[in-house]
Amino acid sequence: MKLTNKNSFILYADQYASVKKLSVEQRGELLTSLYEYSIFGKILETDDLALDLVFTMFKETLDRDKEKYIAKCEANKRNGSLGGRPPKISVDLKPNGFFENRDKPKKADSDSDNDSDSDNDSDSDSNKKENIKKKKFIKPSFEEIKNYCLERQNNIDVRVFLDYYESNGWKVGKNPMKDWKATIRNWERNDRKKKNNSFF
Repeated sequence: MKLTNKNSFILYADQYASVKKLSVEQRGELLTSLYEYSIFGKILETDDLALDLVFTMFKETLDRDKEKYIAKCEANKRNGSLGGRPPKISVDLKPNGFFENRDKPKKADSDSDNDSDSDNDSDSDSNKKENIKKKKFIKPSFEEIKNYCLERQNNIDVRVFLDYYESNGWKVGKNPMKDWKATIRNWERNDRKKKNNSFF
C-alpha cells in the first residue's frame, strides 16, 4: 500500500460485531496491528485464524479509505494548479446583511391599488402615463353576474359563485381577484372538464 502523509484512519461502528467476538488479548493485538499497518504499512503475521480474518477485513477498509483520500488529494492538487477558488468579491454589507443603511430604514410602502404606472420615455408621454391609474377591482352585483352568465349561456349557479367569492374576500387562491368575468370563464372550463370526466 502506498504511504501518504495521512495521519489518521477510521474505525466504523459496523465493524464492532466482528471485534467483540475476539478476546481482549486479540483486540489489543488487532488495534496495535491496525496502527502499524496505517503508519508503516506493516501487515499482521499471525497463526490466529480469527485475528487474521478480522485484520483482513479492517485492512480492506483502510485500503479503500486511503485510496479515496489519495484521489481527493490529487483532485485538489489539479484544481489548485488551475488557480484554485476565485477570490470573493469584497462587499461592504451592513450589520443586518443588507447594503442600505440600517439606521435610517425606509418607510413601508403603502401598497394601494391607486398607484400610477409611469415610465419616463419622453416628457410628453410621461404626463399622459401619470394620469393613467390601475383599475381597482369592483365587486360585481348579483345582476351583473347573472347577465354575464346569461350572455355566455353557461350553467353556472350565480348564487353559488357570488357566495363563494364573498366568503373568501374575492380572492383567486391567495391573490386578490382582478377580473371577475375571467373567473366566470374559468368556472365554465372547469365545469366542462368535470362533465367530460364523469362516467354517469
